[in-house]
Amino acid sequence: MKCANCEKAFTDYLSGEMNPERTAKFEAHLEKCKKCRDEFKDFKKTWAKLADALNSEKLPELKLECSQRKKILDKPASAKISTSKFKHYPTTLKFAAAIILGVFIGLIAMPLFRKQIAREAFPRRYIHYKTTEKSYEAVKRKMMHPKAASELRTAIPIASKKSSVSVIKSKTDAAEKEIIECEEPVAAPVLVNESNGNIQVIRKGKPQYKNGICANAEITELKKVYFLDFSRNNIKSEKDFEAFLKKHNMPMPSRVKLDFKENKVTIHACPEMMRNLDEFFKKINAPAQKLDMPEPEQKKI
Repeated sequence: MKCANCEKAFTDYLSGEMNPERTAKFEAHLEKCKKCRDEFKDFKKTWAKLADALNSEKLPELKLECSQRKKILDKPASAKISTSKFKHYPTTLKFAAAIILGVFIGLIAMPLFRKQIAREAFPRRYIHYKTTEKSYEAVKRKMMHPKAASELRTAIPIASKKSSVSVIKSKTDAAEKEIIECEEPVAAPVLVNESNGNIQVIRKGKPQYKNGICANAEITELKKVYFLDFSRNNIKSEKDFEAFLKKHNMPMPSRVKLDFKENKVTIHACPEMMRNLDEFFKKINAPAQKLDMPEPEQKKI
């Protein structure tokens, strides 16, 4: 037997739970090993003290606590008298009454709950019309000048549909209120083909080709719209022009033709293909001169 196994067997040996064969090996190891023999003597003394403590009388405090617990546990339980009126009714009737009460409360609260949902899902929208003279003048100053608006529409026609056309004039003591027609922009025409200075576009729907020709396309002539002076920027090609736009975080305009001569860029484009050209050149801060341009002629194929 090894020393480690011998130390683990101290308790089994003293409690008498060790079989004869193991007891013989344990005693033989104690005779040979002085270290285990000394440890066993110390352990045996501790074992004897614990046995004496367990067999001795209990402490007074412990006796008092045990007596109190015995009195409490041995005391007969007092019968509780229920004063509830529902104890005489069967359990089934109690459940039925609870269900009926819940349904009744739900029917009362449902219309109120629906109104609350409707108010949250569809909030009311209010449009306030200020009719005072100062408010009217302030709005009027912010609006685009009629002449500028007409020139812009002549140069850059925008395909649009009228969302509401109404002119209401009502005279009040403060001022005259006027609601001007609103225009809602829609998608620009789709470019189909470009040749000999003309382009074919589709206004509505998808291209319908027949014998290699788009049957539902319209021909619109290209017109001179702008020419730009880039002499200070040393722009001589389309690549230089694209780098200039990239520097100003602007994309290269599509569906246009660019002519570069002596640092001057002439842009040929269908007005319908480029909306808001004024805003475009305003953002890149380039000096631009707009040429007078009539409405484009349109022919159906």
